[in-house]
Amino acid sequence: MSSPVVVVGAHRSGTTLVARLLQQLGVDMGRRLSALCEDEDIVALHEWLLRRAGGSWENPAPLSALLGVPELREQVRLILNQQHGIGRPRAASWGWKDPRTAFTLELWTTVFPDLRAIVVRRHPAATTASLVARARGEHRDRDSPLAARPAALRLKGAVRKHEYERHFYRSVRCWEPDEALDVWAEYNSAIDRFIAIAPSRVVAEVRLESLLADPLAVVEQLIQAGLGAGDHDPSLAVARLELRAPAERRSLWPSAEAMERTEAQAKRYGYSYEMALAAR
Repeated sequence: MSSPVVVVGAHRSGTTLVARLLQQLGVDMGRRLSALCEDEDIVALHEWLLRRAGGSWENPAPLSALLGVPELREQVRLILNQQHGIGRPRAASWGWKDPRTAFTLELWTTVFPDLRAIVVRRHPAATTASLVARARGEHRDRDSPLAARPAALRLKGAVRKHEYERHFYRSVRCWEPDEALDVWAEYNSAIDRFIAIAPSRVVAEVRLESLLADPLAVVEQLIQAGLGAGDHDPSLAVARLELRAPAERRSLWPSAEAMERTEAQAKRYGYSYEMALAAR
């Protein structure tokens, strides 16, 4: 059986675009895909683990603490293997995309020793702005439990529709740019720890900016890394993506202090804050 291809990166960093590109190259990215090209079964498993640890997608530290306890770590490994391990029918080329995988990558390699990872990066200021825009947009949703409706109706509707988890899934931490930048840093730090332990498992690193500027070059990079299946036209794969430059949203960039705090990490990925700081 072929090993999975896993797309990882911070939320809002371009992982969806890379996953869709892999789809166009013939990679089966899951049986039940969300609009974000995420395998809903994988996401549900990661969300369950985060909640059991007392965390969430925007507060993943408790999961890292849980996995630091050998007995609990082994229980999680067994769960991963039972739910998605070897023995289940797979396509010739398959994988998944879920940013939360950043915190479980090492465990997944115990289930799939030949797992291959694609790491996606994006400028931290741009990632932060996108996280904040999404968070603030979600809280304006009139279906939120915080909407201006009578409490009795609000709670009755939430219980009846089993929507508590869906609402609590939404971001509070990422409402503020500096906090959202910390989320970016935590996800990328988790990926860095995996790279330090298993560098050979990372078969490609993709910067969103490079993908938007020269998508064909990124497609060739993925093909040369042995990703994709069958005879797929790279030009057609790119055309189907309908690429467009994301909004800049400078008003949602983090503060100068926050950028200075994460400057060293950003530079490791080839990013500079000079332009962002000058714009301040």
